[in-house]
Amino acid sequence: MALGMTAVGLAIAIVAGPVGWLTGGPAALFFGACTAVIFYRAVALSPVLSLTQEGVQPWRYPSLRWEEIDFAEAAMSSNQMFLVVHAKDHNAYVARFGFFKRKWAQLNAALMQGSVYLSAQMFVVPVADVARTINAELARRRGGHTRR
Repeated sequence: MALGMTAVGLAIAIVAGPVGWLTGGPAALFFGACTAVIFYRAVALSPVLSLTQEGVQPWRYPSLRWEEIDFAEAAMSSNQMFLVVHAKDHNAYVARFGFFKRKWAQLNAALMQGSVYLSAQMFVVPVADVARTINAELARRRGGHTRR
């Protein structure tokens, strides 16, 4: 879609003359930039979730230290499976978000409880296995005790 709109903007700029440059030029620049971002995100390799010694680093979320995590689970919402990581203090975690991500997190909370939501479609392994791995690490760090 962005690539098509870039082409339309360029066509307007070329065909319509000076007025076309005022309308088509900015459209081509904007949608061209959108196309570049979409392409980069499609080919850039970045892990969906990293488990480190310090904690969990979810894609596009602030990291959570192990001591901040309550538990993880695989949960269904709107006929889609998600990995959901629950912070012990959800409000303190969300306070670390930027303004728009904080608003987005508040909207997500209306659909499902949790602090981090990652779609199962983003993983190459079942999200239930990822949740079990996180919970096993939490249990190990807590001396064998975990909520789930």
